[in-house]
Amino acid sequence: NNDLLDKFKKSILPDVVGHDELVEALVIQQFSGDGYTSDNEGEGSEINILVITEPALSKSKMGLRITSLNPKGLYINAQATSIPGLIGTVKQNTGNNNWNFEHGSIIQANNGTLVIDEIDKAPEELHTILNEPMANHRVTVSKAGTKISYNIDVKVLAFRNPENVVFNTK
Repeated sequence: NNDLLDKFKKSILPDVVGHDELVEALVIQQFSGDGYTSDNEGEGSEINILVITEPALSKSKMGLRITSLNPKGLYINAQATSIPGLIGTVKQNTGNNNWNFEHGSIIQANNGTLVIDEIDKAPEELHTILNEPMANHRVTVSKAGTKISYNIDVKVLAFRNPENVVFNTK
């Protein structure tokens, strides 16, 4: 129903003017997904979106707004994120020498939306690491002789600027 979609667009991102298709895509993304379970591995219906647009569009504000409406939403800046910060890391407990897994951003956003701002400024390895959770709905960490694998259901919304900060119109 177009009336319902228009109401969602106006309530979720009311300040974005002139970018109806983008707002519509972001609204649809938030309602996508079928509640992925390990029984249908790799067959989730989440929509992942990469937005490439000039700096003046307030991409950060859009991302923060999306995560503020999503109880499991998480906003990160790619410049300040490492691979362990994104996926997770294994650390040894000094008290008992046991190994503990500390969840990264993508696992913390499980069943929600992970917004990655300025992904164009992230190292290439970070882009590669995102492939497994987006394509296979799984995160795998191997460290300290242990392999940990999590099934996840996360939508990724990434923002970036075009090459050379502006679009080449030629």
